[in-house]
Amino acid sequence: MVDSFLQSTVSLYVERETWKMLGGEKRTLRYALNGKF
Repeated sequence: MVDSFLQSTVSLYVERETWKMLGGEKRTLRYALNGKF
């Protein structure tokens, strides 16, 4: 149970860091809405 919580927390952190590297959450959301992501 702790492992799955830790894993989801780590994956969320990795996603956020990836979004920052790609230029921010807003750009990522915009790409997703436009179907380009």
